[in-house]
Amino acid sequence: IKIAKPARQEKPRLSFTHQDLQLIFSSPVFTKRFRPTGGAGDAAVWIPLIAMMTGMRLEEIGQLRKSDFKNADGIWFIDLDYLPEQGRWLKNDSSRRLIPIHKTLLNLGLSDLVAQSNDRLFPLLCSAGSRQLTASWSQWFGRYLRQQIGIEDARKTFHSFRHTFKDLCREAGIPKD
Repeated sequence: IKIAKPARQEKPRLSFTHQDLQLIFSSPVFTKRFRPTGGAGDAAVWIPLIAMMTGMRLEEIGQLRKSDFKNADGIWFIDLDYLPEQGRWLKNDSSRRLIPIHKTLLNLGLSDLVAQSNDRLFPLLCSAGSRQLTASWSQWFGRYLRQQIGIEDARKTFHSFRHTFKDLCREAGIPKD
């Protein structure tokens, strides 16, 4: 038996619009140092910023450690690798990559956050049992988007940062690879 699929399905996730991004980054987390418990301290600020400027997945960001940040010839980058013995997982083999860090992130203080870190960049992130490290944070962010910011379209989620990043790269003529 085959299940008939519609020829055209609605996009499961949408990119954030310019207006959405203005709402997100002008919200109390970013403007009034509001640090809700579910946001895991400074993770509430840095995870969306890193996602917006790197296109990284939520779990990739949540697992970041001080040792993942490297500098070669004056260029800061994140070295993402699959290291299960250290509790670092990737979605697939092609997710191993070097990600340049946008100058704006450095200017906002990411390098200070990394320097002050003992190991994990976001030590307040935690999940129960076999759930992903960022599962609870993801639920908090979804509620924050809907209840605090007012972005109600359920197709706009944290992963929308990744879609937004990809869209902006395409518009700028950056090749996919």
